[in-house]
Amino acid sequence: APSDVVARVAPDVEIIVSGNGGVSCFDWRTSLNALRQPGQAMVVDFFAPWCGSCPAAAKRLDALARSEFAGKCACVLVCVDGGLDEARQFATTNGIIECLVAAVKGGDLPDEYGVSGLPHLVLIAPDGTIAKNYEVSLPADVECVLDMASLDQESGSSAHPSRVSLEFKQLELQDPLLRENDRRWV
Repeated sequence: APSDVVARVAPDVEIIVSGNGGVSCFDWRTSLNALRQPGQAMVVDFFAPWCGSCPAAAKRLDALARSEFAGKCACVLVCVDGGLDEARQFATTNGIIECLVAAVKGGDLPDEYGVSGLPHLVLIAPDGTIAKNYEVSLPADVECVLDMASLDQESGSSAHPSRVSLEFKQLELQDPLLRENDRRWV
């Protein structure tokens, strides 16, 4: 199940990344975790070119990559059914410009993330743990994860937030009664 990997270190998946300007001679093989800079969050969108709802998810991710989260969050589209040429065509057809475009090596579905339905989004926190798997709300979940990482840095905490802490932070975003309120405890 997708929730089985939340709060665990993000599993690594071998991928082939589309080169500069979509020119295949610049393609390179790497791993998913190698794309994430230390202290940077990452959103991965596992997709297939034939998937009817994948273009909308990819466009939301591309918008995130162009927003104030650029540089704070790596945005990666990973094709799980088809090769890199199909992934490039999908990106071109749907106007995807800012996201890194890749395909899983060998075209295998990444079982490590429990990918079964598409699109499948994964949010990896700056500490390398999976914050959300499958159901990711953009940009709210990214903002939440980055805020928590910022609070950890400010407090000097090196402990990873628990799944319960992450879920509560999500509830705070959605429920006005749970939002930070100086008078809440008075």
